[in-house]
Amino acid sequence: MRFTLNLATRVYVNFQKVNLVILLASVFVAGWISFSIYSVTSNMTELRKFSQNREKLASKSGKDEVSGSDYTKMLAEVKSVNAFLTRRSVNWLALFDHLEILVPDGVALRGLEPERKGEILKISGTARTFASIRKFMENLEGSKKFSEIFLTEHTSITVGKSQKGINFSVSCKASI
Repeated sequence: MRFTLNLATRVYVNFQKVNLVILLASVFVAGWISFSIYSVTSNMTELRKFSQNREKLASKSGKDEVSGSDYTKMLAEVKSVNAFLTRRSVNWLALFDHLEILVPDGVALRGLEPERKGEILKISGTARTFASIRKFMENLEGSKKFSEIFLTEHTSITVGKSQKGINFSVSCKASI
């Protein structure tokens, strides 16, 4: 065995790696501390704004009342939105599917118009013959989805020199 080796004179620790680890740890801690300081200050700012708004609301409670004109404007807006929602309350896809089954050959529908909160449906179309219109009305009457069916209008039309047809309108209640 050789006892000439002196362990006290050799460096066994890589100080470059130790310094790098210390530097990275200090950068991480500094970033974490600055993020924490930023979070605390932004939260304090938000709390201050919240307390100011709360104080404003507390001081205004009971003082401001809605004027009559503002109230009527708001009611008009609510009425228009309700009318829009009522028009949207008809399940159009189910109605179209059901009408597709009921419309016979020789009849072409031109328009569907809901009236009075979607209760009454006005159907307008064109037919080759009056028998086709009668068949369409019978199909509507036989359906459970339609009631109170009335032929409200019909007029003869001529397309070109030889083609003739009938424009018609039907009013009914749809429960779709």
